[in-house]
Amino acid sequence: MHKLASTVAGFVGAGLTHRVTSTEAPINKLPLELLEKIFLLGLRSPSETKLLYNEAAYSHPLSPGGDLDPLVLALVSHDWKALVLKSPQFWSSIYVRRTNNPSHVPLLKIWLERSGGALLTIKFVESYARLNDPRDVSRQLMALLVAEAYRWETIEFRFRRMANPLLSRLPNTLQTLRSASVLTFTVEENNINETNVDALQLDGIWRKIHSISLKRACWDHKYLERNLGRVPWLQLTSIDMSIPLGRFFESIPDLPGLVDLRLEIPSGSPPIFNTLAKRFPSLRNYTLVSKGHSDHPLVEAALSHMVLPGLVSLTLVHHDPNDLDPTKADTLESIAGLLIQSQCRLKQFSYYRGGFRTDANAEEMLKRLILSPPMRFVVQLTVQNRVSDMFAQMLRRSLPRCQLRSVTALQTRMSIFTD
Repeated sequence: MHKLASTVAGFVGAGLTHRVTSTEAPINKLPLELLEKIFLLGLRSPSETKLLYNEAAYSHPLSPGGDLDPLVLALVSHDWKALVLKSPQFWSSIYVRRTNNPSHVPLLKIWLERSGGALLTIKFVESYARLNDPRDVSRQLMALLVAEAYRWETIEFRFRRMANPLLSRLPNTLQTLRSASVLTFTVEENNINETNVDALQLDGIWRKIHSISLKRACWDHKYLERNLGRVPWLQLTSIDMSIPLGRFFESIPDLPGLVDLRLEIPSGSPPIFNTLAKRFPSLRNYTLVSKGHSDHPLVEAALSHMVLPGLVSLTLVHHDPNDLDPTKADTLESIAGLLIQSQCRLKQFSYYRGGFRTDANAEEMLKRLILSPPMRFVVQLTVQNRVSDMFAQMLRRSLPRCQLRSVTALQTRMSIFTD
């Protein structure tokens, strides 16, 4: 169904509606109920490349799918128009971007009206604008969204300067909210007063977002620095956080219901000493992100001080593009140690590293890890390290059980995909 949704998205996104308007077109022979599911899947499955790297590639305002837009689907045929207009689900996922475009205000009103009483999934990425810029309509857009806060289910807000003050008007209880992410990005012209005001606003906003229904959360680091004790940890099943590793081990309680954890170690975090291991019995997906060139001991500690008996997916990401060191042996040994002490059956392993160097020793260490007994249950492997073609070919020969993805070779700098 994913492939079929992509095909429909390609037809409609390229303006090739004549391919599907004919009554003889195979897609028109599908039951409307199935067609509705295909369209909804396409709308809610944006291209990862567009989502992460090229916001300008989205040609359909407010549509989360990028290539598909319910407004365009409604133009293809009478049946498609009736299908799209009758279902609030086509309008209940909203991606607000380019918030300096005044035309998005009336368009957002249309989407919200057509979404009826459906629960809303909202992504709001604020465009950069100077203070008091008349072209900035982000407050108007946010006012429309806040008025519908009683039916928010998932929100992801990214603000350029400070959290939108209209969020302070949220109702005291958000009974339908299950997933929330509120992030702000400091720019050069921010001053200390703005930073302090933003921290106070975030405190008030999260007091309301931390409703009894919330299960997934991602906080701004400015909020976590001051408010670790105010987070309702025990009710959460998914956590995305950037925090010094020492504070993570000291302040985060045991969480028996935690299923997903994305932990980012900020650059320059202090080392940790004499730390007891954390045990998360229900954790299935663990993503560990580091950025600094001296973070290797912290990464090793974040692996060796964890006991995760239910772990099935492990992702390691190192972003520092100036790190000239090859892969560290201690880091790879810590991965094996985590799997052994957890006695888990890892199914998926992903390793992303942005350094510029590679050598035979690093590749040999990585090979030994991937072929080691603790990794014997892995069926999906992703390695994006600067490795040689020989190493990539070795993986394809040695791991017939795996769906091998994205093995980046040093010479060609291309990704090799096998099924």
